[in-house]
Amino acid sequence: MIRHSLLVFGLALSSLRAEEFALRDGDTVAFLGDSITAARNYSRIIEDYTLMRFPERKIRFINAGKGGETAQLSLERLEEAVIAKGATVLTVAYGVNDIGWGMKADEEHRQAYLDGIAEIIDRCQAKNIRVFICSPAITAENAETAEKGFLQKMCDDGLASAKSKHAGTIDVMRAMRSVQRRIAAANAKQPDQSKRTSLHVSDGVHLNDLGQMAMAWAMLRGLGAPADVSWLEIDAGNGTALREDDCVVSDVTITADGLVFTRLDERLPFNLQPLWMLHGWFIPITDDLNRYGLTVQNLPVGKYDCFAGGRKLGAWSEKDFATGINIASASADPWEPGGPWHGQGQLISTLTMVRDELDWANRGLGRYLAAHPERAELSAKMSAIENSVIDFQREMARPIPVKFEIRKSLEDIRLSPDGKSFLLTPSGKPFRVWGVNYDHDSEGENGRLLEDYWEKEWETVSSDFQEIKDLGANVIRIHLQLAKFMNTADAPNPRSLDRLQKLLELAEHTGLYLDITGLGCYHKAETPAWYDALSESERWQVQARFWTAVAKTCHDSKAIFCYDLMNEPVIDGKKDEGWVTGELSGYSFVQRLTLEPGQRTQVEIARAWVDQMTTAIRKEDPHHLLTVGVIPWAMIWPNAKPIFYAPEVQGLLDFVSIHLYPKEGEVDKALAALAVYDIGKPLVIEE
Repeated sequence: MIRHSLLVFGLALSSLRAEEFALRDGDTVAFLGDSITAARNYSRIIEDYTLMRFPERKIRFINAGKGGETAQLSLERLEEAVIAKGATVLTVAYGVNDIGWGMKADEEHRQAYLDGIAEIIDRCQAKNIRVFICSPAITAENAETAEKGFLQKMCDDGLASAKSKHAGTIDVMRAMRSVQRRIAAANAKQPDQSKRTSLHVSDGVHLNDLGQMAMAWAMLRGLGAPADVSWLEIDAGNGTALREDDCVVSDVTITADGLVFTRLDERLPFNLQPLWMLHGWFIPITDDLNRYGLTVQNLPVGKYDCFAGGRKLGAWSEKDFATGINIASASADPWEPGGPWHGQGQLISTLTMVRDELDWANRGLGRYLAAHPERAELSAKMSAIENSVIDFQREMARPIPVKFEIRKSLEDIRLSPDGKSFLLTPSGKPFRVWGVNYDHDSEGENGRLLEDYWEKEWETVSSDFQEIKDLGANVIRIHLQLAKFMNTADAPNPRSLDRLQKLLELAEHTGLYLDITGLGCYHKAETPAWYDALSESERWQVQARFWTAVAKTCHDSKAIFCYDLMNEPVIDGKKDEGWVTGELSGYSFVQRLTLEPGQRTQVEIARAWVDQMTTAIRKEDPHHLLTVGVIPWAMIWPNAKPIFYAPEVQGLLDFVSIHLYPKEGEVDKALAALAVYDIGKPLVIEE
């Protein structure tokens, strides 16, 4: 989670000041400036913000920047680049080139700059264009020195002149300098210069992405961009809405472990591409531009997961919810968008880049292909495409109803201090396993294994999990097939691991724990030939790699109950029958650990194998519980002793798992068989 982007606070938010935002419905906004403007970066960010925050306003954007330009030089193309394009709003950012990057910091060039700014204002105001004069982006010069330098003083004079002409003004330099000071303070604590942060590329003048974001932030503030998106406050005790600022709540339902409701906002929070909020370390985007709040009062004590549109935003305590949470850019995974509005923001940002590139390409037709016989037709087609993208931008920016689910977070399951029961951590409440096996469906003659359909029919899996939850279960046992998770002896299947990650997220969302049984070879015909050809030691190595990959995927999930190392492993040495056995209804549920036991006892083989598997898991996951699901042979042979729970082996496992199907009239016999496995550890009947 990008924690710095999730600010928990209890401030009374001011009402939205949308009417104060300078960009109005029907405006065409032009950005005039030098190479920093021509980079078409900060202008896109301003366009994105406007689309998300004011989806009802139809505003067009034009980047009129040109590298190397000065205020005076811009006058030569002001008519063509701005006025003829129908601009109604113009931002102007010059200054650095006007004094030759500091080499021409003299009265002559200062006056040329001021004269150029004044004429831009006069000519544009004559056409009813609302002008905003901006000081330029800062250079990498020391903030304290630059504050008193020639460029700042010259631009201050330009801003004063603009005010005298009733033009808008934005002091970009001082705003960016506040960011520069935060960066300088952080850099002072970083001894490695290669890891220090900057707003600039190596020349100290042109901006990097962080610098462009800082400039966009400064200009948006100067344009009167409101900080507040909307705020919702709900009482979880009675389900009433206490506050609906620029949003509407409906379908509020109090559940056994939280709250469910639907929220519809008037506008979207501001979001861009993945990890964009890393800029928030130095630029106060969240406080200044992006306050999208949720407050929930009277939740019982505990930690709660918050989901929006089925996507996890994060987990917070009841105190956090009561104080209020800014969920604008909240996401449980920084590489993925959080709520639907976050995904909309990413897509809008992509569409803005597409629109801007189309505009740039269309200009290129005029510059580079003036002699092309079909230039006019091509330009018209490109304009039509750009217009369709603009329509798509606006459609994507329209807020949609979002279902929120706030539910008690799953707690980790651990052994009690005496090792005889399960406890939830950190609450310390006892946990009793009550679940189902989810190994195959009912399609076809024998059904399909989970991996046979979990990609194409995910909705089936999702609805099954919810049905199982509604029936009161708390654990689902799934069976992972080795052939689906190992492409080769050395290479796990990343696609299957990704799907497993999605299954973990589904389980957590549904409030269920997973008993992950691995190394399945249930489809005997699908077992890779290379796997069956391996020696015992090579086979065990592949099995260990399987578990390492699975544990790496699952190690930090709250939805894991346990890892079951293998379904019903046997040690009988029947080499002629091969590695798998126990066929039932078209599936081979049982595997041999060895075909050649030699002089080793069954217990010695069991301990060596369990030790290798558990060691592989513990490399990645030191916490979740371990077990092996076995057949209690004492049901058949009353004097049979447990192999995997023998004294030499049981210390490697956390609890006992038994597969027991007592026949009518044989309950006492089954209980006697279970007693053999009463070794002072929790006992779970997995089947």
